[in-house]
Amino acid sequence: MRICYPIIEKIIPRTCPYEWRVLNRMGEEANYGQIWATCCDQDCSYVLKYLAYNNDNTKEVILNEISIQNECSELGLCPQIHEAWFCDEGGAIVMDLVHITAANMFLKYKTPIVRQMILANIIVLLEKLHIRGIYHGDLHLHNIMIRHNTIIKHNGENSGEETEEENYELKEFEYLFIDFGKGGKFERMDDPHIYRDYDQILGHLLDLCDENPDDTGLTDIVKTMKIHMKRFD
Repeated sequence: MRICYPIIEKIIPRTCPYEWRVLNRMGEEANYGQIWATCCDQDCSYVLKYLAYNNDNTKEVILNEISIQNECSELGLCPQIHEAWFCDEGGAIVMDLVHITAANMFLKYKTPIVRQMILANIIVLLEKLHIRGIYHGDLHLHNIMIRHNTIIKHNGENSGEETEEENYELKEFEYLFIDFGKGGKFERMDDPHIYRDYDQILGHLLDLCDENPDDTGLTDIVKTMKIHMKRFD
């Protein structure tokens, strides 16, 4: 199957020596576009993101997303782009497959120490982005992806299940940003976009609390985030 063909403008050359083999659609279509499972020969660790032109997804917005994600991936903060191009109807980006959103991680793992570690890793990731003078601009918890969905305990045993042990180490988790269409650059560390990125994460955490009223542990994550954001006061 071919998506966004024929190619009329190549932005990033293909890293795969074969034509991409596009499989099934992943998830529902949304404003951020369509996501398709994609293979390079027998290696299916890729996705193709197709963005049809509309009022939100102009060519300039798609170019901005490609440019910032490509720079971000060189810093190890985003999935690598393996090809990007434009067709008559929009743009396409082939990138590494990532496994689970930060929002789903908070809902899946309810042990307090694990949740605090997830939040700490998100904050570290965001600080690395800001140090490089880049802001995200649309930073809800579905735009932070996590690769390698495994919890590794200190005794070295792998486990994807909850236990009551106090000491966890999320060694194999790699946190990555996606969807940079509203992202950009800044020059001063008092730029308002920095606070806005944090505030968008806090807003999504509050939404998770509202959507899951029985999960009282989420309120502790919100409290931690608010404490961290006091430095902006």
